[in-house]
Amino acid sequence: MPDAPPQTRIAIIGAGISGLAAAHHALELTRSRKRNTQIDLFESSSRAGGSIKTIQKDDFLIEAGPDNFITNKPACLALAKRLNLSDQLLQTNDQFRKALVLRKNNLLPVPDGFLLMGPSRWRPMITTRIFSPLAKLRMAAELFIKPKRPNPDESLESFVTRRFGRQALDRLIQPLIAGIYTADPATLSLRATLPRFLEMEQNHGSVIRAMRKQAKKTNQSKSDAGPRYSLFNTFTHGMQTLTDTLIRKITPNHLHLNTTVTSITQNPDQSWTMTFDDGNAHTADHLILATPTFITAKFLAPFNSTAADLLSQIQYSSAAVINLAYNRDQIAHPLNAFGFVVPTIENRNIIAAGFSSIKYVHRAPSGKVVLRAFLGGSMQEDRLNRDDKDLIQLAHNDLTSILSIRGDPLFAIPQRWPNSMPQYKVNHLDLIADIKSNLDQHPNLHLIGSGYDTGVGIPDCIAAAEKTIDKIFA
Repeated sequence: MPDAPPQTRIAIIGAGISGLAAAHHALELTRSRKRNTQIDLFESSSRAGGSIKTIQKDDFLIEAGPDNFITNKPACLALAKRLNLSDQLLQTNDQFRKALVLRKNNLLPVPDGFLLMGPSRWRPMITTRIFSPLAKLRMAAELFIKPKRPNPDESLESFVTRRFGRQALDRLIQPLIAGIYTADPATLSLRATLPRFLEMEQNHGSVIRAMRKQAKKTNQSKSDAGPRYSLFNTFTHGMQTLTDTLIRKITPNHLHLNTTVTSITQNPDQSWTMTFDDGNAHTADHLILATPTFITAKFLAPFNSTAADLLSQIQYSSAAVINLAYNRDQIAHPLNAFGFVVPTIENRNIIAAGFSSIKYVHRAPSGKVVLRAFLGGSMQEDRLNRDDKDLIQLAHNDLTSILSIRGDPLFAIPQRWPNSMPQYKVNHLDLIADIKSNLDQHPNLHLIGSGYDTGVGIPDCIAAAEKTIDKIFA
């Protein structure tokens, strides 16, 4: 009788979406390839799922963390289908597929055809009230500005002001980007976040020229706002449907909550031993750290101080999400969009707000609405020094002023996310390359999560986690 194949032990530290996706994919491959593996996922807190958190309050569905994922990056959608969640996928409300931007207490629509960093259509740019006439001329001049050669990494602020002018940055591009990265455009790496715009400049000589060519090639409709916003999906019962389903697939044998790893040690055979706060230990052939980079740095410091120092250079910003419920007749604004962004130059306390029960159905009872206000980010972290009551008041005051709200909210739920958003600063990709180079001596150690070079979105984290598991099983 042939000997049983040797067992491969895989340990994962951190049960956010990256750790959960890695553990689940390892179990998938174990079954499909009939492999002999032991898979253990360790989480120091009493809850798995990281920043994905859905709250059911009465007949309201509240998203305390991310409220959707994008489908043009396929990893999350593919995972949902493998989890048999396809019938629970929910698209955005097609009636109000647009976003607004605040200018001097007026909410103005983001021009049709404006995609994060530049326009693909002329008429909406000519007629918008977001920019002054001189600013519009300056943006049109982008067609005649020569590319920067050679083109090393540069900040978003440098790129935008060089090509489109200051007002384009301050009035629209900064708040749109802040809604994704909560970052300071003066330090945000364009190559690590939006490299396609650098490629447009290099390949076409102009971002506008490249975007217009792409629009013609894809035969865009008169308004591309609808198709763009239709790329966002969630689940009928909230984003936590995804993590709860993963947790059910992984437990009870593989997920260990309230289990704090205090140190890791590499053994002579390239395996790893984890020591826990209760003094127990666990050994694995492959160790995956799905922790924020500042925690990963502490794990690595005793045996690879260089990699630890490099990891410590990656900074994080903090944010808070305040969900507020109102009667619909308290709000004078038509709420005819998915939400709005707030430029820093407006000197408001919130950086954006979402109209949750407009964006997705079944988020609030009839006659009521849920709004989500965002505070913090790298440019306004001082706002988070307030207590929860003050945070709610700051959010309510801004919403009242901007949306013409009468009276107090029915209820408000604050959720803080400290050190939750990695900052991809200029030369971030070079920093990650140095980290990877220093970890070559530890072939069975794997780092995953949003802090590296894969992106900050849920599909990005899932794709990186599954790629790591594929590598281990290969």
